[in-house]
Amino acid sequence: DIETYKKSKDKEVYEKLSKECDIKKEDSMEEAYKLIAAYIKTFGALVISNATFKDYLIKDSVGYKTINNYIIPFVIKGGDLNVDVELLSRIFTELVANRIERIKRNVIL
Repeated sequence: DIETYKKSKDKEVYEKLSKECDIKKEDSMEEAYKLIAAYIKTFGALVISNATFKDYLIKDSVGYKTINNYIIPFVIKGGDLNVDVELLSRIFTELVANRIERIKRNVIL
């Protein structure tokens, strides 16, 4: 969201990424959360985020429950991005298993 971008100390990193990747800026945190939730629901995307999604949880607790398992939290320590690798592995395994089940249900024999 624009507000988070304005607070960012590393705008040059964002600018570099925006040239190399398809980055979308939303006007508000709520709109950014909606966009992320839509990606998760549509694509089953895993999202690595330092956002808590508290505002989204308050406004749409049912929607939050459907996306919560796809959000992998991270922290930055000493300039390094730290992700819970065990959590990431578990979520990825579940995601793949769920996709395989969906494919099996949709296969016409």
